[in-house]
Amino acid sequence: MNTPRDQHARSLKPARGKRLFVALKYPALLLILITGLSLLLTTVAQEDPDFEFWPIFGLSFAVVSVGTVFAFLLITVVAFVILRTERHNFSRARTVTGHKGTLQRWGAVTAWFAKPKQGRWLQEQLQASRTCFERFFQASLPREQPLRIVCFERKSDFAAYVPKLGLKVGSLDGCYLLGRTKRIIVCAETACERPVDPERLLRTLFQNYLLDSYKGFLPAPWLNLGLARLLAGAEDPGASARLQRKMMAALARGDQLSAAELFQLKPRMLFQKAKTWRNFDDYVFFALLVNQSCSVVEYLAGRSAPDERRNPFRAFVNDLRRKDDYEQVFKRHFGYSFEQLLLDWQEWVRATDLGTHEPPPLRIRTALLEWVIPFLRDPDVDNDEKILAVRDLGSAGFLLGTETLLDLLRNEDDADLRREVVWALEAISGIAAGDDVGAWEVWLKSQPVEVEPAATRERLA
Repeated sequence: MNTPRDQHARSLKPARGKRLFVALKYPALLLILITGLSLLLTTVAQEDPDFEFWPIFGLSFAVVSVGTVFAFLLITVVAFVILRTERHNFSRARTVTGHKGTLQRWGAVTAWFAKPKQGRWLQEQLQASRTCFERFFQASLPREQPLRIVCFERKSDFAAYVPKLGLKVGSLDGCYLLGRTKRIIVCAETACERPVDPERLLRTLFQNYLLDSYKGFLPAPWLNLGLARLLAGAEDPGASARLQRKMMAALARGDQLSAAELFQLKPRMLFQKAKTWRNFDDYVFFALLVNQSCSVVEYLAGRSAPDERRNPFRAFVNDLRRKDDYEQVFKRHFGYSFEQLLLDWQEWVRATDLGTHEPPPLRIRTALLEWVIPFLRDPDVDNDEKILAVRDLGSAGFLLGTETLLDLLRNEDDADLRREVVWALEAISGIAAGDDVGAWEVWLKSQPVEVEPAATRERLA
C-alpha cells in the first residue's frame, strides 16, 4: 500500500549524500587549485635551477587561499541577498509547483498562493487573528510590518521549497521567518491525509507576525509559542483539554522542563531540536517544550484564568523590551519568580480533571479514518515510517485511532515503535500506564463507546 502518507514520509528522509557533497565541494576546489599551482611551480623550478620555489609557493598559496575565502564569502553574501528577495522567493515557488500561481497584495502583505481560492482564505484568517489579538491585548495594533506569504497546496511542494531557503522541513507544516521583511511559508493542503488543522496552523503563524509587529521583536520561545497558540486556538474549547491531558501524562512520568530549561532556552536550541526531530528523545523534548509553554501561558492567561493572573500577564507582555531580564519583569508584575510559577502551574495541572474527549472535527476525522489508521494497519509499511503516523495520532490528541495504537502495542515487537505508541497513548489519555496492555484495555473500555468504534463502523459500513 503506497499511500500519500507513505510518499510524504519518504519525501522527508534526509538527503545525506547531497549534504555531504555541499559540505566538501569548496574544500575540494581549494585543494585542486593548490595542487595545480604546486605542479605549475614544480615545472618552472625544473626548467630554471635558480628559481626560488618555496618563497614563491608560499606567496602563491597565500594568494590562492585568501582569494578563495574572499570569493566564497562574496558568493555566500550575494546568494543570501538573492534568497531573500521577493522575486526569488516567488519564482522558486512557481518552479516547485510547476504553475504560475496567484500573486496578490493587500496592505503590508504580499502573498503568493498556489490556488486562487486561497487568497480569500488567507485574508480571512489574518483578519480573524488580528481581531483575536486586539481583543486579548485590549489595544489596536500599530502599523504592521511588511509580510511576504508563500502558501502551497501540497506538503510535497512545501517540503521541496523550504530547503532551498537553507532550512530543514522536519515535522513542520509552516514557519515564520524573521528579517527586514517577515515571511510565512505554509502548507494549506486541501487533501485530508494528515490530522492537521491548516486554519489553526495559519493563525498561529499570523499570531507570531502580529506579536512581532506589536513588540518590535519576537519574544523568548516559551512566551512566543504559548501566546501564539493560545490566541490561535481561542475558539476551540476542546484544545485546552487535549493540551492538559498531554501535560498530565508528562507530569505523571516526571517529564517536565525546569525553569532554566523552559525560560532560558535559546532559539538556536529550539531550531536544533526541530532539525533532529526523527530522534525520539529530541522529538519528545520539542513536543514537551511546545506543550509546557502553551500550558503555562494557558494557566496565566487562558480562558479559565482569573483576572488576577490575566491582567498582570498582559501588563508583563506589554512592558517587555528586547534586552530585558524576563524574570525581573515578571516579578515586577506578579511578585514571585519563575520557579514559583512552575510550582503553582504544576499544582494547577494536577488539580485539573481529564476532561471530556471531544470527537475530532470533520477534516481531522477524515484524515484519521481514510489515511492514518489504514497506514498503521498496513503490514507492508516500514516501522520507521509508521512512527510518523503514531506521532500524528499523539499530537492530534483524539480518541479516534487509540484501538489501532493498542493493537500495535499488543502485537508489535519493535522496541522503537512500541515506545512511540506508549507516548501517543499517554498524550491522548492523560495517564502514564507505560506498556501495560491490560491497563490500556481497561482505560479504553471506560471511554464513551461512540467516540471511536461508532466512527469506525460508519467508515466500514
